[in-house]
Amino acid sequence: MHKIMITENEKIELLNLYERKNSLIELQVIADKNYFNEFDKETIRSIKEDIEKNDHDIAQWWKVTLFKYGISNDSNCYVRFSENCIYNY
Repeated sequence: MHKIMITENEKIELLNLYERKNSLIELQVIADKNYFNEFDKETIRSIKEDIEKNDHDIAQWWKVTLFKYGISNDSNCYVRFSENCIYNY
């Protein structure tokens, strides 16, 4: 297993993307169940598009970051946010 240090900005960028993804998923659950009858089809479509774009942004973050640090795209990697590092195994 290899440990690759990433910058604080890189960590924050990915952390923000994951937090946004989790928030969008929670909002989608609420909208899909229509708890408050306040969500129209356009709002639900917009939420789903935002999730797709956010997933793309996460994939792009990985693509750019792995390239920057010379890691193969098919590597098994994860970020340990508390250490500002990517573990590659």
